[in-house]
Amino acid sequence: MKPVRFLVDAQLPPALARLIDGQGHEAEHVTDMVQATSVTGTCGTMPSNTML
Repeated sequence: MKPVRFLVDAQLPPALARLIDGQGHEAEHVTDMVQATSVTGTCGTMPSNTML
């Protein structure tokens, strides 16, 4: 059986992503994605030439 990829929403606990991982599927919690982005320092930045 081919593994399914899941993205677990912020309203659900991160433990759910670990549980899904343990069942042989790929799962990532959105807080993991935000932490990975904030490490690079690019979270929340906008190019200065962007017009709103």
